[in-house]
Amino acid sequence: MNRRTVIRSLLPVGIASLGGCAGQSGSQETASVSDSEAGEIPIIQINPNNPRVGTPVAFTANIEDGSSYFYFWAFGEGVTIEGRGRSTTRAFDGAGSHVVKLLVVDPDVVETHLGGDPSRADTFGDVTGKADYSSNYAQHSTVVNVEELPREQLNIETGFVNIYLRGNRRNVSADEPARLEFSASNLAGERRLVVVLLLQVPTGLAVRGTSFDEGSGQYTTRYEVGPGGTKGESIELVANESGRYRIRGRAVYYFDDAPDERTSKSTKLTLNFRQ
Repeated sequence: MNRRTVIRSLLPVGIASLGGCAGQSGSQETASVSDSEAGEIPIIQINPNNPRVGTPVAFTANIEDGSSYFYFWAFGEGVTIEGRGRSTTRAFDGAGSHVVKLLVVDPDVVETHLGGDPSRADTFGDVTGKADYSSNYAQHSTVVNVEELPREQLNIETGFVNIYLRGNRRNVSADEPARLEFSASNLAGERRLVVVLLLQVPTGLAVRGTSFDEGSGQYTTRYEVGPGGTKGESIELVANESGRYRIRGRAVYYFDDAPDERTSKSTKLTLNFRQ
């Protein structure tokens, strides 16, 4: 079976041949088929299937005997090439449905329009050109559903105390700080509230610009809140490199007239620093 026949053979399982390609000039229309129309075995395989924001997602072209082809990937509404090769990886900054497009190309097309160098192409149209090569290339698309980071927070509410630790900025670029918001309210009439906040931070992550004392990856600070008062703080965390980090937050609280009657509560928070 020659390469051109293999391209045609993709059609029954989900790739539609093209008479043109979006992103090139002319009036030709792009034909593509989604995974919902493709049958039981999708052309574009996704791992993991239900990623969260910031999680690297691997996309692989599921094409038998497809090692001789060139593969180009685009994401979103456009056809700007953001990945090359049979597999590519991408992390998504926002939750929701994201379109993934795959262009499978016969080497003859790459030779004709790119001089044999696939890196010269910026869009799908650069690859396919204006000529009718419908039997030499094919396009497929699918949708990946990206979920938000889990809603994690420390939340203490009693008749006398309200204490909160929440992630305000948990999905940021690696050169930006993530931010946690902390607040403690003393609802008692005549007693002073003492709150000790502990943050256990993994290697590569640091707390910046706060009143915390640091030792062995644990940051500790103490708040004293008078009767009817509230204290709060924005806590910034910076990472040495991109990645996903899990930190543990623990609040220990008591009233100063009963220091032995201490109560504590813990939570885990996920921070994602994108490349």
